[in-house]
Amino acid sequence: MDGLAVIASHPRSYDRGVQIEEPAHLERLVAEKREARQHRDTDRLAQAVPASRRLLAEAAERGQRPRAITRELLDLLERYGADEVQAAIEVALERGVPHPNAVRLALEQRRDARQLPPPIAVSLSPTAQQRDVPVRPHDLDGYDQLVEGEHDR
Repeated sequence: MDGLAVIASHPRSYDRGVQIEEPAHLERLVAEKREARQHRDTDRLAQAVPASRRLLAEAAERGQRPRAITRELLDLLERYGADEVQAAIEVALERGVPHPNAVRLALEQRRDARQLPPPIAVSLSPTAQQRDVPVRPHDLDGYDQLVEGEHDR
């Protein structure tokens, strides 16, 4: 209940320790969790590679699946780094091809032009991946104020 409004109703059980679940509620929960994961991946990608927002938008306009594109771009991000993927996405967009394959091609062409070896994929455990999440830098002026206060004493 929310005030006088009925939000949900469930069958009542008088049995001890019985868990009663409404299948429709569970389906909705699973769908919301999938959506949240997609947004988390998209946000991580957009944070590291701002041009990815435009690529995803243009790809969606052409009927492509954003989830699959996000997954492929995150893989490229891990292998090549944010600066390289940013530049490659810009090339793909200039060519009018908002697709991960065009980004991959641009990355390979950039790598070949500099005569660099192919990147090696490194498989990390989920624990290691959790530890190495990107951290947004913050203003360090507060530390300077702390040090200045030390000198005054």
